[in-house]
Parts: sequence; structure tokens; C-alpha cells
Amino acid sequence: MLQPNLDPHALAIELSGLHLIDGALVPAQSGKSFPVLNPATGRPMGQAADGDAADVDLAVASAKRAQTEWKTRSARERGKLVAECGRLLEAHAEELGRLVALESGKALRTESRVEGRVLADTFTYFGGLGSELKGETIPFSPKCLTMTVSFFKFGGAPEPNFENGMRRDTPSKNKCLWPENGGDFSRIVVVARVSLTFSARTI
Repeated sequence: MLQPNLDPHALAIELSGLHLIDGALVPAQSGKSFPVLNPATGRPMGQAADGDAADVDLAVASAKRAQTEWKTRSARERGKLVAECGRLLEAHAEELGRLVALESGKALRTESRVEGRVLADTFTYFGGLGSELKGETIPFSPKCLTMTVSFFKFGGAPEPNFENGMRRDTPSKNKCLWPENGGDFSRIVVVARVSLTFSARTI
């Protein structure tokens, strides 16, 4: 198993300019990146891959391929894999906490370490639910069938530093990427699937 790197400065450099797509760390298709600043010093601590639509397309295509195999697995098998992710994340919780503290400026003991462990706990929790899914629907009405379906996928970009989102009144040396601050969604790529719950009349 990959050993945790407890030096967040070294880890930031190791991950610089890379996306995680299809199980591999790869640079943006454009080859572009931009600096991520240490909120404590205002100096660059690494680079973030400057993602665009081409990177989103690669990530979505990878997810689609994975889903083809994933859907053939039983709920119990899926749960075991998700729980294993939780175990691996727990082994790297301190590493994640230190990296979050460096990148965001959050307190290590009271915030960043907690977030690393909560992330691991979340995977462990939902892994345990894998064999508990019974295909139940919400009893909204005897004449309605209520279910949850995947609605669409999107690519977006979180802010590079946490304090940008918390302190809108304070100018930041990092460009804030949310639209209300004049930014865009083309830098750090995040691909997600949105689900909606809806009801349909059965008779």
C-alpha cells in the first residue's frame, strides 16, 4: 500500500499540475496549470491543473466505462469496495489533514484532521449500507411510484483555497472561481452526477 506522505509541502509539489482521471494522475489536456498560493505566506506552494472541457470529457468517458463494469456487481460487492476506500482513506487521514491545512489555512487539530477522518468515515458508512439496500420506494401515494434517477452530469471547479469562499470581503491573491465573483468553471475539474427524486402516477 502507498505509504502516507506526512510532509504537505512535498505532497503539494508531488501532486502539482495533475488531475485524477481514470485512476491516474495526469496533466490537463492543454498542458496548462496555475499556481496555488499558501494562505499563510501568499507564496506559491504548488500548481493546479488548468482543466477545461476536454478534461471533463475524458473524466466522463472514464466514468462511463467504469459504470459498465460496476453495474454488473452485486450491492454487497459494491459495498465492500466502497468500505475498502474508507479503510485506505483512514490510513491516509493525517496526510489529508495536513494537506488541507496547508492549502486552505484551516486549523490542523480542530478542522483539517477532522475532515480527513470524516471523509474516511463517510465511505465506511456507505460501504456498510451496500447490502442493506432493499429497493424500497418512498410511500408518497398509493397511486404514485417515487424513485430516484440520475438526471445529468456536469463539470465544475471548486475554489483553490477555502478562505476565498469564507471571506468575500477580503481580496485574495488567488483568483476566486465562482461565477458571482467574476470567475469561471474551467480551472480545476470536478465531474459529478446529479440525481433527482420524482413521482409518476401508476394508474
